[in-house]
Amino acid sequence: MTTVQHNGQVIVFFRTRKECETQALRLAAHVKRQMTANEKTAVDAELTSVENWDASLPSEITPLLHDGVGYHHAGLSSRGRAMVESLFRRGMIRALCATTTLAAGMDLPARLVIVSSVHSPSDYRQMLPVNMVHQMLGRAGRPGRDEQGFGVIVAGSRGEADAIVEHYFYHTGDDSTGRTLLEPRYAPVHSALGTSAALTEQLLAFLDHMQGSTLEHMQDEVLADSYYTYSRRGISRTPMRHLELGVLTASAAIELHALSDTVHAARQGSVGTVRIREVGEDVIGGIVAEQMSGQFTCRFSARLSSGNIVEGPMCSCGRGLDEDGILCQHLVALGIEASTQLGSLADYVIPLALSESSPFEALSRLGLIEGTSDGRVAPTRLGRTVNRLYLRIQTAREMLAMLPLVDSNMQMMALLKHLMFVESGQEQDTLVDAVIGHVVNTSASLADIARTLEQSAGDVFALLERFRWLLHSTAAVAEVGGMTHVCELARQLYNIIDSRFVTKEVITDGDQ
Repeated sequence: MTTVQHNGQVIVFFRTRKECETQALRLAAHVKRQMTANEKTAVDAELTSVENWDASLPSEITPLLHDGVGYHHAGLSSRGRAMVESLFRRGMIRALCATTTLAAGMDLPARLVIVSSVHSPSDYRQMLPVNMVHQMLGRAGRPGRDEQGFGVIVAGSRGEADAIVEHYFYHTGDDSTGRTLLEPRYAPVHSALGTSAALTEQLLAFLDHMQGSTLEHMQDEVLADSYYTYSRRGISRTPMRHLELGVLTASAAIELHALSDTVHAARQGSVGTVRIREVGEDVIGGIVAEQMSGQFTCRFSARLSSGNIVEGPMCSCGRGLDEDGILCQHLVALGIEASTQLGSLADYVIPLALSESSPFEALSRLGLIEGTSDGRVAPTRLGRTVNRLYLRIQTAREMLAMLPLVDSNMQMMALLKHLMFVESGQEQDTLVDAVIGHVVNTSASLADIARTLEQSAGDVFALLERFRWLLHSTAAVAEVGGMTHVCELARQLYNIIDSRFVTKEVITDGDQ
């Protein structure tokens, strides 16, 4: 309360939405005594202004804002969140209780920032990432916005406090004051290009932007300047090959996961004698005999385990694939020998076992890119459409596979619910049916629909916005594919939704 009494502002981060709302109510009982009558009147005027008539705020937040306190999480509509942010940014409310949706992407500094818990909302046993915590604390006392700032992390015990200091900070003693100085401990920033899925999407985006290119130019010049390539060069245990956009052979897959010296040694036969003993449509195994250290049993397996996870590379040395994604020398030797002896079978099994795929082949199979007469690769009309709709390759793949099966509104809904699952990773069929049913068959506002379904407005708005985007994308892809009937079904449903919520009640900036 000292910060509020001195006209400062406070942001308190909580693990859950419920904690945000509950603690905002408790804070309001104290903060309201620091608000003048004129300040409360100004907040009330803002809440009832013409500009904010469509903010769709929950009824319980209005008296809190009147008392100088707000809460901020993805359960609010985007217009509601924008209003709360505006009130806080302009100093009209003094305290804000927020979840991590506020931690990045918005310029809302404060004098005091409190992190109420460093435990993950999804798993209490896990601590929040160090960069996320410092992003929260970094809102305190930003230069040019305030002359002082304070960051506080709440711990439940002395032991937890010590663990927090060790996990999030470097600490040194200051002999002149006897105090301990804490410096942020940051985690490395990793590029998403390290995954085949991200690399495939970026290849399509670059080819569309450049109106075609050669794979060699993309790999050796364009992506060579990427942060991914730069960061890989900066580590001591960097693989022989950083990127592979073209046809992915067993040898290339090995080079993506092996040190240069190890690959050269394996090709010269210096690692040991390799005997391939197991060959199948999804597995290659063998024994690598070192001159001094004995024999090691190795295998590359593309088989799926009971949890639908690829078994991957294994070696009896116990160091098959380390945390940096680097293969042991025995697996490298087996892979190099298999690529020579087994040819196309090795080219199939080993990349799958290493969860590697060719971006070029993936885009070609889906008909998203094609060769040109001058030897370049360029997006097809379908590829340009997929890229400009911001569809993930996985989503586009599912859409293209199911579109020919759509012949009715019921099948269209089944497709869209499946795509919603692919995009979000959450099973929402019942909620999607309920929301779209209310939108199509009633005249209720989205706020009323949210109350009827006992859902937060932000969640319903986010669901509808994702549904509209996928519906629009389905119509566009169907049109490119010449599926006129499917395109018409999608557009009819889209127009019904759009006629209900043209601009005001539909989220346009995305919900987290």
